[in-house]
Amino acid sequence: MGLKRGTISIAAAALLSALALSACGGGDSSSAADDAAQGAPGIVSRQHFIDRSKAVCLKWREKVNIGFKDLYRKRAKETGAVEGSVGTIESMRVVVVPAMRRQLTEMEQVGLPEGAEYAAERFWDAIRRMTNEIEAEGVFAWTRESTIFPIHKLGKQFQLQNCVYF
Repeated sequence: MGLKRGTISIAAAALLSALALSACGGGDSSSAADDAAQGAPGIVSRQHFIDRSKAVCLKWREKVNIGFKDLYRKRAKETGAVEGSVGTIESMRVVVVPAMRRQLTEMEQVGLPEGAEYAAERFWDAIRRMTNEIEAEGVFAWTRESTIFPIHKLGKQFQLQNCVYF
């Protein structure tokens, strides 16, 4: 009977884990079918792309700052620790990754710069890869130069090298 009970417990734990992971969303909320249904981004002037993308970057930099402050304040209150000393690891999952995903979505909605469409898509892809690395590795990826460098390199041609908060 102990073997069956153990097997049932393992199966129940596996089922609960699967349900929890599916409830979390597990990454990008859009699928290829969703992307196809929305259509490709439009072509815009290079200056429009730069100006609107910079505005999106500024907006999300402010939102991330607020998210950090709110989380650190909440964790300090809950733990009695000095504000900012608790929550750094958690902030990657709770603040940074969701913000980066939303920022990227808004940047893609700006459209592609005429004559530099492929370069913009490469830049967006670098942001997506950076987000995925931070989601998987947390603060370790956040501080690693190899994670950040592609954003600087690919964003520079659009004056967006400092666009992603880090």
